[in-house]
Amino acid sequence: MSAKKRKASSQGVEGLLECPVCMIDPMPPPILQCRNGHALCAGCAKQLRNCPSCQATPLNIRCLMLEKAAETMMVACVNAPTCTEMVKYGDLSEHIKDCQFKPIPCPALSGPCDCTALAMDQNVLVAHLKEKHQIELRPLGTWSIANPTGVKVGNWHDKLIQAHGSHFLARTQARTYEGSLVYVAWVQCIGTKKEGIRFKYEVSATGAGRSLIFRSHPRSISESAQRISDSSDCLIVRRSLAHFMSGKENDEKGLNLQMHVRILLASTPW
Repeated sequence: MSAKKRKASSQGVEGLLECPVCMIDPMPPPILQCRNGHALCAGCAKQLRNCPSCQATPLNIRCLMLEKAAETMMVACVNAPTCTEMVKYGDLSEHIKDCQFKPIPCPALSGPCDCTALAMDQNVLVAHLKEKHQIELRPLGTWSIANPTGVKVGNWHDKLIQAHGSHFLARTQARTYEGSLVYVAWVQCIGTKKEGIRFKYEVSATGAGRSLIFRSHPRSISESAQRISDSSDCLIVRRSLAHFMSGKENDEKGLNLQMHVRILLASTPW
């Protein structure tokens, strides 16, 4: 095939990568189609019952031919022009997952917020958390969880932390786990997954001469906090133990659980 024909062919495939519904360009894989071959992005296919071009159903057929034809093409990120990186179409899905310009919902879960698409940028997110949600920027250290017996399951508490030139959210939640009320805690990096693996953290609950310790790499702020909590990738303290560790084993009126967080560079020994 001549260079001229290859160029025309590439432009033809590229022209088919725009979703006719939401206009995302290029559509990241998986690309879906109706039985008549009209392609659309997976997000729109999940929301529609009929093909917008011919009204055919279903919309769950994988368009492998288009994906294969575009596999080695260099395409712009869907977050362009903010993201200026060009990637192979076959690598687009992985790039989007960790693109620092990917819009994410507001990560503050302690109250309602009308911001549903913030750039995954440290300066933007930190400013939003401080100004919109009055979350203080704190140094590493200790804080307390004090809740009455009637604590509402699902209550969130966020602490904004700066360490090693990056920002993090130390998060705690009261929730049910295997039928019991527990407190969970973990740390998320305000940045991408690549940024997060540069660090490691330790979150601990202490009291009555005892400690519970959880160590991990901070997951990206783009990951759902609820998903992290549900996966148990966090410190879990049962309420009965929390009372004991706060010196109120027989006191059903409340507790004062001491939590501590350390954040280190991944290469630093514990």
